[in-house]
Amino acid sequence: MIGGTELPERRAISRMNIAKLVHFNVTAWLGSRSQLVRTSITVGSFAAVVAVLYYMPSDVHISALFLIPISFGVWFISPATGWLGAVLASIVLFIYETQHHHGNSGIVYVNALLNISMYSFFAFVLSEIRALYEREQELSLLDPLTGLMNRRALAGAISLESRRLRRRHYPLTLAYVDIDDFKKINDQLGHNAGDVYLRQLAQMLKSTVRATDYVARLGGDEFAVLLPETGPTAAQLAISKVHENLMTVIQQNTPAVSFSIGVVTFETAADSPAEMIRVADEAMYEVKHTGKNRAAYKVYRAGMVLQSPAAQRPPVVRVEEKSDGAVHPVEP
Repeated sequence: MIGGTELPERRAISRMNIAKLVHFNVTAWLGSRSQLVRTSITVGSFAAVVAVLYYMPSDVHISALFLIPISFGVWFISPATGWLGAVLASIVLFIYETQHHHGNSGIVYVNALLNISMYSFFAFVLSEIRALYEREQELSLLDPLTGLMNRRALAGAISLESRRLRRRHYPLTLAYVDIDDFKKINDQLGHNAGDVYLRQLAQMLKSTVRATDYVARLGGDEFAVLLPETGPTAAQLAISKVHENLMTVIQQNTPAVSFSIGVVTFETAADSPAEMIRVADEAMYEVKHTGKNRAAYKVYRAGMVLQSPAAQRPPVVRVEEKSDGAVHPVEP
């Protein structure tokens, strides 16, 4: 006899499993398989269609079945693979028909022309759709203003690097960058000037970090920098350089703004990318509430957020506007 709480639990688990099946993306799953697996599926399905062709009665037309390996090759390997499949399928059908339509070569050649035309057209259309799909996928992961990764793409990068952290136990650092008083730029100079300013900052961020690091715009005046395989000490050096270079940008602009940065080194991965972003966001707001224009360094370990052992307040470059309208650094 099933207990009073056991049956609802089983039903809940069953609903969760059904939900997983409903949301299961076959295309994404196949696309994530290795090149060898995808090639094997393409070749295997092509061979299976050839076998069916020769074992079925000759009056059964199965030429459309070759569209299966052709379309799979185009989508999951490359358009060239689809074109190759179209040519090979046409050759196979030509040989088959010459063996079964003796003395009627005109029909054989007409069918061969129709087959190669159909397969080639199908491969062309599908390759164009694939190119559009990949372009849309790329655009969905980019911030349209700055060209940086957006929040969704950053979450994917954090998920990828978190798996690497769990496997190799290398620390992972996430910095949350917020522009202090950015509203002044929009109010005094207009939103177009603010957009130019954001693009300048984005370019500076990308040029400052390593090629293996990730830079994203989270929205508005907030950015994030993800530093794989970076511990507390290396994180402080890297973010200090980022802060310094960002300050060089504001020296060329007016009105004056500054940057509050929350830096968290994850020695263990959090439950989700959203949780890791939230922890870095809280570190940034700690700076906001304690004077702005600096970086706070934290370490995340086994669900706890600790003060970084390498945390030393970096030099703060404060700025002020002179009577000539320019922005000048002053000593703290």
